[in-house]
Amino acid sequence: MIEVINLSKKYKKAEEFSLKQADFTLKRGEMAGLIGANGAEKSTLMKTMCKFISPTEGTVKINGEDLYSKDYLLKDVGILLEPVFFPQLSAYENMEYYLKIHGKKEFLPSIEEHLEMVGLLKSRDKKVKSFSFGMKQRLGLALALSGKPKMLILDEPFVGLDPNGMKDLIKILHQRVKEDQIAALVSSHQLHELSAVCERVLVIQKGVIVFDGVPNDSPEITIELDREYTPTESFKGRVSGRTITTAVQGEDLSLLMETLSKEYKIMSVDTKKSTLEKFF
Repeated sequence: MIEVINLSKKYKKAEEFSLKQADFTLKRGEMAGLIGANGAEKSTLMKTMCKFISPTEGTVKINGEDLYSKDYLLKDVGILLEPVFFPQLSAYENMEYYLKIHGKKEFLPSIEEHLEMVGLLKSRDKKVKSFSFGMKQRLGLALALSGKPKMLILDEPFVGLDPNGMKDLIKILHQRVKEDQIAALVSSHQLHELSAVCERVLVIQKGVIVFDGVPNDSPEITIELDREYTPTESFKGRVSGRTITTAVQGEDLSLLMETLSKEYKIMSVDTKKSTLEKFF
């Protein structure tokens, strides 16, 4: 379990805090998405959680232990955040070296499996210095997933993957998180893919977590009338000419339909699920 407790960061010479009192918990078997616009301080949060930078205030606990009080607490945390490689070594050799220095030699036989998982098996013997950004990101993902991690902190894991690769990765992440009971935080600008893997979302804005939970997934109803609609004061939704869009349900929806049918002819009714993109 990862506990982020009132985590704040103020850089030197800065007048204000970049990260402001972030507070949340990630449980085993749970995958949460982290979303926010460029400059929202997603990277500051993730770097602090990975001990890349130190917080000004607050702390991070891993299984109840203060991350900043002991070494090696990140040993079982798979991290994809500005991955660093040995450019003169091949993809296979980089993974081999990574597992050896982290004392996980028992996972050496799974290197090819993880390279295949991210679409790099055919490039296993190519030197990393020849890799594109997307290929390096995929290799970083393979490193993060190797060695049976108990926790995952992934920044933009879908970069460089083709549609089939994304589909496979989504399936793999779902399976690994649930079967191995991994606590995972995934940041991405590709909200459609993120919504496919995360059941919970953290929204960060100007260094503040402004939402933590499950986005409203109520169905959105679009009603087309025979003529332009003039909304009443009690109407909840959007109006564009003769088209009404609303998320009301149950008795409220029945009452709306009954009211409309008294004065208008209903031409069509369409139901669409809300999406993470629309929520964001």
